Amino acid sequence: MTWTVIDLDVQLADVSKVLGTGTKTETVNASLREVLETRRRALARTRLQDG
Repeated sequence: MTWTVIDLDVQLADVSKVLGTGTKTETVNASLREVLETRRRALARTRLQDG
């Protein structure tokens, strides 16, 4: 694990409620996982459709 300093958009604070996370670190990690999983599913779906 690495330590990174980032500026967070306070208007995105509701993301933690949606993801059910308790800390900013958990929210960022869960968000990144969600994006990665979504992209992987989309790629898999495209590959299946293209046969």
